[in-house]
Amino acid sequence: MREAEGGRSDMKDEVHTGRHPVVTCGDSVERTKAVVEEDTRRTCKETSEIVSMSSATVHRKLTNDLGKEKVFAKWVAHLLTSEQKQARVQAARHFLIRVGQEGLEFLSNIVTGDETWVYSYSFDPRSKRQSAQWLDSDESKPRKARRKHGERKMMHIFFDMSGIILSWLVPPVVTANGDYYRFVLKDRLRPAIGKKTRFA
Repeated sequence: MREAEGGRSDMKDEVHTGRHPVVTCGDSVERTKAVVEEDTRRTCKETSEIVSMSSATVHRKLTNDLGKEKVFAKWVAHLLTSEQKQARVQAARHFLIRVGQEGLEFLSNIVTGDETWVYSYSFDPRSKRQSAQWLDSDESKPRKARRKHGERKMMHIFFDMSGIILSWLVPPVVTANGDYYRFVLKDRLRPAIGKKTRFA
């Protein structure tokens, strides 16, 4: 600032570093919302560094002003595609039709199978924490396939309404792909079903 003629002061703006522009409450809420919705897995600390607010302020704006919750993913055995889900629905409807036509005896002809991991496995809690997301209170909970680590072996188990027909341990060096699964069905499960039928 310097004195001008007539005793008036001539104001001059100077550049200041290390200061942030004033942000209104509404603007800060919208800015926080935009940052979080850009990546719903961002933590309050990460968000606070972007919007230049404290972590506590960010948390308050997310929960009180925006009504969001930090939600952990729900563990599920598998993540099915839409086509796989639809195939299951169609199979179930087909079975219901058969039961209506042939009676409950039809159920004794159904053989189903599943696969499971045996021996040791471990669970990493960080995987679940890293999957947490900021969501609105009315949004559905995300899902995440369970991961198993450590020494493990895959086993195919086939059963009908009376019990287990075949349990088959996959060799460690074998990849359980479509070709191998067809081998199990043809060369292992089919003979096991025939043997059970003969001794039934």
